[in-house]
Amino acid sequence: MTDLLLEPVVSWPRIMDAGRPYRVSVDLRVAGPLGDWPGEAEEYAFTCVLDGGGAFEVTADSDASVVVHRFGGSYGPAEFTVVPSPAAAGLWLTIVSPRGLVSRVIELPVAIGGADVGISYAAPDRSWAEWVATMLEAFGYRVAMREEGPAPATPRTVVLLSRHHQPERTEKDDILLAVDTAHVRRPSAIDVTRMSETEATEALLGRLGHTAGTDELLPRTVARYPGNPPAAWNMPLRNAAFTGRDEVLARLREALAREPVVGLLGMAGVGKTQVAIEYAYRHAGDYEVVWWIRAERPELVGQSLRELAELLRVRDAADALRRWTPYGRWLVIYDGADDPASLDLVGGPGHVIVTSRDTAWGRQHHTLTLDVFTPEESVGYLLTNRLRIPEEEASELADELGHLPLALESAGAWIAQTALPVENFLEHLRTRTAEALGLIVPPDYPTTVAKAWDLSLERLRERSPAALRILRLAAFCAPEPIPISLLGSADSVAVAEIERVSLAKVDRENDTIQVHRLLQAVVRDQSVDDLRHEIDARLIRARDDGDDLENPDAWPRYELFRRHLPDFHDDWAMRELLLERVDYLHTRGRYVDALRYGEAWLAHEEPEDVQRLRLRDDLITARRALGRYDELDERRSVLDRLRDIAGGTHVCTLTAAGGLIADHRARGRYDELVEQSSDLHRQWAETFGENHPHTLTAAEQYAANLRLMGVYAAARDVDARTLERRRKLLGPGHPHTLRSMIQLCDDRRDLGEACADTLLPVFRDYRARFGSTHPGTLTAAVSLSASLRAEDRAVEALELIGAFRHTGWNAIAEHAACLHATGQAEEAVRPARVLHQDLTDWLGIHPVVAVARHNLAVYLKATGAREAAAHAAQAADALTHYFGRPHPWTRTTKVLQLPLFA
Repeated sequence: MTDLLLEPVVSWPRIMDAGRPYRVSVDLRVAGPLGDWPGEAEEYAFTCVLDGGGAFEVTADSDASVVVHRFGGSYGPAEFTVVPSPAAAGLWLTIVSPRGLVSRVIELPVAIGGADVGISYAAPDRSWAEWVATMLEAFGYRVAMREEGPAPATPRTVVLLSRHHQPERTEKDDILLAVDTAHVRRPSAIDVTRMSETEATEALLGRLGHTAGTDELLPRTVARYPGNPPAAWNMPLRNAAFTGRDEVLARLREALAREPVVGLLGMAGVGKTQVAIEYAYRHAGDYEVVWWIRAERPELVGQSLRELAELLRVRDAADALRRWTPYGRWLVIYDGADDPASLDLVGGPGHVIVTSRDTAWGRQHHTLTLDVFTPEESVGYLLTNRLRIPEEEASELADELGHLPLALESAGAWIAQTALPVENFLEHLRTRTAEALGLIVPPDYPTTVAKAWDLSLERLRERSPAALRILRLAAFCAPEPIPISLLGSADSVAVAEIERVSLAKVDRENDTIQVHRLLQAVVRDQSVDDLRHEIDARLIRARDDGDDLENPDAWPRYELFRRHLPDFHDDWAMRELLLERVDYLHTRGRYVDALRYGEAWLAHEEPEDVQRLRLRDDLITARRALGRYDELDERRSVLDRLRDIAGGTHVCTLTAAGGLIADHRARGRYDELVEQSSDLHRQWAETFGENHPHTLTAAEQYAANLRLMGVYAAARDVDARTLERRRKLLGPGHPHTLRSMIQLCDDRRDLGEACADTLLPVFRDYRARFGSTHPGTLTAAVSLSASLRAEDRAVEALELIGAFRHTGWNAIAEHAACLHATGQAEEAVRPARVLHQDLTDWLGIHPVVAVARHNLAVYLKATGAREAAAHAAQAADALTHYFGRPHPWTRTTKVLQLPLFA
């Protein structure tokens, strides 16, 4: 491609206070005829790089790129947050082309501090703040503005008082400006709502001690005086219950500063109209004409423009606005413009806002897409405007309604009018969703939530039956991102049609589609057939790919897949998928989630079969991982039932037998551990072969028990063979292979061999692929630290384990050992004493408690404490009792590893 000639459109504060955050937004405009569009692609992505030269802290708020479309529009802006230092002088913006070449470099000059007057205000009063700022700047004052938060650090501060902004404390020298006297009672405030622009200017300058006349000042004023009402105004009534959306309104304001037309896009009921109305009221003072047009049909647009022409006493309103006559500052809002092809927007120097469900507006104009409320906005709306209910109930109601603003308004109105408990409405919503959504029509919306979607659904039905089919299938999935492949469609045109009418969010990077939970319920209600069985069949087919869920590479795809599984199913193949989900969550270390899904299945009464017994066995393992040892007695009965139903060599039976051995070890019952695990490994090998994954897991368990009982050389030999097999079968980076490497290094360390350098890349791989909180990462960190310590590299070990010292008992014990090894015995005693007490409280009489007591004795002895001998003697007796005299641990005075969770 040849390079495009681009003009950066940048919004940034020219004056900043050191240490405070500011927003910088960057958009791109094609500076040249569109006929010169290079290449065959419809659009190109340009990267924006903002550099503060070390004097600014710069953070990209989103993807730092702007996509330029061949039709002249762009998908942006790229937004940054910058925090200047006292020495900051300017920012540098670099635009990088798709080929990686520098396209433009421009300087953004910034002055730090030094402002004469600060302005403190709330977002809804921004027009007043800008009028004050531009008026003062016109007379030579340097101004710093602060929206919300603390006032700027300036000699004098103008505080704008309104129902949105009434600070409890102000300074004696602050100038109070009341811009909304209906909600402000401050005798010292200047009430500008009752003043002309000249009077307000004189009053404000007078407070600042300025004596010159206003005649010379007013012509220089840039912003329009907000106290002057527009000459033409036909806006609908303002929604007194409007809350939130401050960020959206700020982005809309910034976009209109750069672009003459901005589209507000989104699904029905998301609040596009309310945002446009609120914007018009907040910024009415900026405009001489503010005109609202219902744009559902072309004839309504024409009628509205004729009414405007009559009011302005001109022949053609659109032509007058285009030619700045009689007014140059105007705002026209086209509401509900869902057919871009049938609408010609007015042009000229003013601003145009279009609200629409049709994303085709983005092909020609800058657009902002509205999403549902954030959870905080939803709860705030319900509690502020509608309901006197506990915050927990408001949160539950908002979640069930999917945070859709129109649904929240409808539900709030119904509950307020009927005075019925929230749980009554929720029950109605869960069982008869479409009916519940049609209970009430909000006063400021023409229809119910359910009917609001009917038009879009009808348009989709007419335009693309294939797209409607995809949407119906999606309605029977969870309200989470759905892999498009699961819906059986590679028809990108059909998916684009769904997106175009704002009935779903499409993520092309991850190839997913997401439908709002309430829209799903409406579509399900309108569907003749229950398509859930088809989704189930597709889920079964999708898992036939054989992805290894022990491998992190498969996790992102499976995460999208598993969310659409039901809690319970009576079909054998589907139940296998539900069991697989529990296993997967266990692999990820998400034991609480595994229990939640498993217990939801067990809540259904049904005959005890192999699958249900396997689930019970999995949940016992999850409870053990969470330290719930008092709930392990169930394993024996599960194992006995599996032997009766499935036989002694069934996969589930042998797995449960391995779980029982692990339970014995967790409870400190070490008698016959080696013999039991050896027998189990033999059964796996004889039944399924030496290379079966379960056989290798049994070998791993056998080796761990050999090491626990002090048979280090035999443990090393078993682990070495297991590692070799796993490398060949699974590859060097598989989690099972990494686990074998850790276990083999533990054996070698106990035999006096050095292995820290071998463990370091294993630890780094675990942390990079699984995260720092995964149990496998913690195991690798403890093992690496112990190896470093054994090789007289205790300082390195302490630095490593210090980051994990609060993440588990093994890590706490290792951290204390590292403190001791670096000569900090007194510091080691404190965590060791707490650990010993915690383990005693949790486990009672247990080998792990004896090991913790032994370690505490070692640290106490190093400090010269008298109690060391008593602890050492009691620990020695206990260790001899549990392990026997030939065991290495009964003959040492060194720090021991806690035998936990192996």
